[in-house]
Amino acid sequence: MNEARRSSFYWAMRLMPRAQRRAMFAVYGWCRTVDDIADADLPAEIRRAGLAAARRHLDQVFAADDGTEMARAIRRHRLDGAWFEMVLDGLDTDVTAPLHAPDLPTLDLYCRRVAGAVGRIAVAIFGCNDDAAADFAFSGGTALQFTNILRDVQEDAARGRLYLPREALAAAAMRSDDLGAILADPRLADAKAWLAARAQALYDQAESSAARSDRRRLWPGLAMLRLYRRLLDRLPAEERPKLGTLEAIAIVLACRFGLAR
Repeated sequence: MNEARRSSFYWAMRLMPRAQRRAMFAVYGWCRTVDDIADADLPAEIRRAGLAAARRHLDQVFAADDGTEMARAIRRHRLDGAWFEMVLDGLDTDVTAPLHAPDLPTLDLYCRRVAGAVGRIAVAIFGCNDDAAADFAFSGGTALQFTNILRDVQEDAARGRLYLPREALAAAAMRSDDLGAILADPRLADAKAWLAARAQALYDQAESSAARSDRRRLWPGLAMLRLYRRLLDRLPAEERPKLGTLEAIAIVLACRFGLAR
């Protein structure tokens, strides 16, 4: 709960109906656990073993109800195990083949796995399983992940990762083979702007998809989308932008009560 409280999503989750809220906190906790395994300062073989153990445990939870909140969420909301497997597949990439200026299709697939699949789980918990809601989840999740990538370039570089796609670097006339040179290059701002424009287009796509689905049920997802879009809007003026509590609550309440269109 304390970790969730620090999340940008906390206030949206707090205002959900009780069953949805418990399910979302359970899924959030699982995501944090497996993400921490992938990012741990440990040898790759230990992290691979940790993710493999998480995968086996996930199989067990789907096979038999162990009485946990996660098991209840899976059964109550009919969550598909393939969505959780997608998350683990994306995290496997971080451990076995960390991305360094991937091509855009590779980056899109990675983001679809680590973020879009989480969005797909979330919209199912909200009670939306139509095609428009699924597109909202995957396009919105990818937009959120692009925002994280833009915010965390330096932090990711410390782990030997560069998620900015080679197309963005090429558009800024930059080479993609030397991480140190990329970070020191003033044209990096242009490469980030290229990806930011793509993120904005995905946010627009997600909003359009939400309009074709049940917006009343999707309001927590819309709140999450708009919280992160606000962060993107503050880049690059702020290197690691954050939202204040009152600002975040105002966005969430506007989505909850249909005041934001």
